[in-house]
Amino acid sequence: MKKLFKKFAAIGMAAMMIMAMGVTAFAANEDGSHEARLYKNGEFDSSNIDDEDTFSMGNGAIGDAVVTVDDEGNYVIVINLDENFTAYGMSGELTAVSSSDSNIISTSLQDTDGNGINDTLTIVASSYTFGSIINLDFTVAVWIMPVSSSGDLVIFE
Repeated sequence: MKKLFKKFAAIGMAAMMIMAMGVTAFAANEDGSHEARLYKNGEFDSSNIDDEDTFSMGNGAIGDAVVTVDDEGNYVIVINLDENFTAYGMSGELTAVSSSDSNIISTSLQDTDGNGINDTLTIVASSYTFGSIINLDFTVAVWIMPVSSSGDLVIFE
């Protein structure tokens, strides 16, 4: 009876380990990216993350995000931007981003494909936890009219 119990315990433990690996496998998209959203300043509600009334105008420019840790222990957050972003029916792009959060070391926009439109936003932070808020000040240029605003960037695990 004791041997039978040990066999069932071993099978149960192996099954638990296999199921635990499945949870981490689904934490990010297949390419390792995470969903990112930009909410109106102070409007993020973790109990209702899909409420489109709380999205910032700049949310349409925000794509997926990849979070890594560099050699110095800083979190490097690279967010893909939508180059075909539209606001109020006109095309636009993020043209300036900054943050006054104490854990944010730097923010920068890049045009990685050389077409004159910013397509990635890189944020370097001394600490970061998925689901926490990064307060951003940003400018969205829609047609010839720049619109400055602030919002809460949240990256979901």
